[in-house]
Amino acid sequence: MKYLPKKKSGVQLNGIIEFDGVSWKNLGIKEVQQEFDDRLDDIRKKYDELQEEFYWNKLVYESEIKFEPNIGRVYHLYEKENNDRFLSLIAPNEWNMNYIGSFKLKHNRKWEKVQLSFMKS
Repeated sequence: MKYLPKKKSGVQLNGIIEFDGVSWKNLGIKEVQQEFDDRLDDIRKKYDELQEEFYWNKLVYESEIKFEPNIGRVYHLYEKENNDRFLSLIAPNEWNMNYIGSFKLKHNRKWEKVQLSFMKS
């Protein structure tokens, strides 16, 4: 039986493709790098969300609160002319004060920033 030389296309006569380690590695590197990039983007997004959540909680807890807030209730944060902030039950559409935002006290004592339905654009 006579053997024919392999074709330069990389295909053997029996139809099995020759292993090309370089392109296999390059494909693996590209896919792994994409996964790491995606995971890093997720971490950055979660970090940004954590920073924002921390910012709002710090702002509310540093404000003047003259009552004991109830869990699950929405309160409104305002700023006075002297830059002091205070928490109130009065909604922003009920008076003319420098409104900062509205927040709901969660069961874990964290404040969650909420969008009021009458204020949505």
